[in-house]
Amino acid sequence: MKKILYIILAVIALIITINLFITSEIDYSVGELKSYCKQHSLSQKYAVIVDFGKHSGTHRLFVIDLDKNEVIARSLCAHGAGGSTALTPSFSNVIGSNSSCLGHFKITAKSKMNYRDMDCFKLAGMDSTNSNAEVRKILIHTSIVNNICKYGIYPIPLPVHRLISSGCFAIDASTMEIIGNLMEQETLPILLYAYYD
Repeated sequence: MKKILYIILAVIALIITINLFITSEIDYSVGELKSYCKQHSLSQKYAVIVDFGKHSGTHRLFVIDLDKNEVIARSLCAHGAGGSTALTPSFSNVIGSNSSCLGHFKITAKSKMNYRDMDCFKLAGMDSTNSNAEVRKILIHTSIVNNICKYGIYPIPLPVHRLISSGCFAIDASTMEIIGNLMEQETLPILLYAYYD
């Protein structure tokens, strides 16, 4: 029994060590983000980028300071359970699909999730690929799985279940807090841009 416990602990330690050295970078243009934000009356200081093309066991949500051109926070981000597997997300704007959707969103307000009394951020879709985001109640919220696995679990993917994400951006609590603090500082809504490459 002790031998099995040591093996499990060794595997966990190895996964944590691997993920501490993985640097999840993203491809974005500050100029394009600022231009989009200016055209749509969004904050030109901060943006949130989600690259759903990255493995779900690595960081794929990034909070960016556009003035300094640097990532100030990063998080694992679960994708919606509808039609998805742990390794292959599915995207849809259809009401009831439980899938994530792509495109430009504005983070409109801090709120509470009705059934969990948990903080969340409301989103408004700005593209044809996410125009139903408000009706579908697509939000940014925390997930206990993301809090436990905050530093990454690659090569293991995040579990896919509608209780984790029915299309919402499920992230860790510390990144939620950072986004909340930035929203309090800004007078304009902050952009969230989600893509899949």
